[in-house]
Amino acid sequence: MVPKGSDLLFEIVQQRENLTASKLRYIASKELKDPESVGKLIDVMLWNGSLGVVEGDGARYIFDVGYKRQYLATLLRGDGDVSLSLHPTLVAALTTG
Repeated sequence: MVPKGSDLLFEIVQQRENLTASKLRYIASKELKDPESVGKLIDVMLWNGSLGVVEGDGARYIFDVGYKRQYLATLLRGDGDVSLSLHPTLVAALTTG
């Protein structure tokens, strides 16, 4: 469970422009003090398809890579400046209203 999880999610959505792995870790670490918890949050977001990794000319979500979360997680571990994308459905659900 993430204390103030909805606040954290809204902040991530607000900071979605130019979102990188480092920026996401920074935002999450303000609420989650344990780096392991931050990593788990990112893994869950990758696993449920709400977070994608920008590769080439577009974002790749878990369903784009045959549901291989490890593939996406490996891209994040190797580069803190890798660009990330929030799934458009998540963004729409949290920004319309």
